Amino acid sequence: MVNYFDSARSAELYERGRPFYHDEALKAVAEAEGWTRPVANALDVGCGTGLSTRALLPYARRIIGLDASPAMIARAPADPRIRYRVAPAERLPLVSERIDLLTLSEAFHWLDQPRFLEEAHRVIRPGAWFLVYGGGIRGVMDEVPEFTPWMREVHLARYPEPPRHPPFEPENGPPFGFEPVREGRYEKAVPMTAERLADFFLSVSNTLQYLGDSGESPETHRQFLVRELLAFYGGRPDRIRHLRFGGRFHLLRRV
Repeated sequence: MVNYFDSARSAELYERGRPFYHDEALKAVAEAEGWTRPVANALDVGCGTGLSTRALLPYARRIIGLDASPAMIARAPADPRIRYRVAPAERLPLVSERIDLLTLSEAFHWLDQPRFLEEAHRVIRPGAWFLVYGGGIRGVMDEVPEFTPWMREVHLARYPEPPRHPPFEPENGPPFGFEPVREGRYEKAVPMTAERLADFFLSVSNTLQYLGDSGESPETHRQFLVRELLAFYGGRPDRIRHLRFGGRFHLLRRV
């Protein structure tokens, strides 16, 4: 599976373009399960530039953020309670540490899934939590319904999704050593200008694949995207629209 995020350019686009909505997934689970005290140790796998790792701060006293891309880790913000490490999800660099909460955000479809699940089972202590959640733009702009067909008919037609593995689906049979506890959806309305939304689109695998195949510059496509998006902003670069981000979450427990 191609890693579209393992370069300095991809990490720069990711840091500039990705909004923070991961906290909504953690809030939804914490409220449903009645989590009132932080666990001792949490591990965030496939952490990118640390957005999903920061979402763990209210829920764990010590946190490890892990990603296979050194360029991504280099752009993760420092925090005294977070340690970042470079390693693949299929070879977690933990020997004696045991994890009370492992999270995986928007990354399962990029992994060697059986190997990762074996590693997750190895490092999570018995009875502890395993949270997998997907996410992304939902194709909805609160103020402008016409944005939804544009996403489908223009954006995805120009920048189709690259090949990827299936998403996490425990209803097809729970992973060995884990029992499903809860699943649900989460969503957050993120305020964005047209330029901010264009930066987001430049950070996703669809566009990164296109840039790699075509050899064209990100700025060329940013200009195209801004021109297209301004139609939904009344031509005003300073106008704010609210984009819906979110997805599904699956909470499991190691048996």
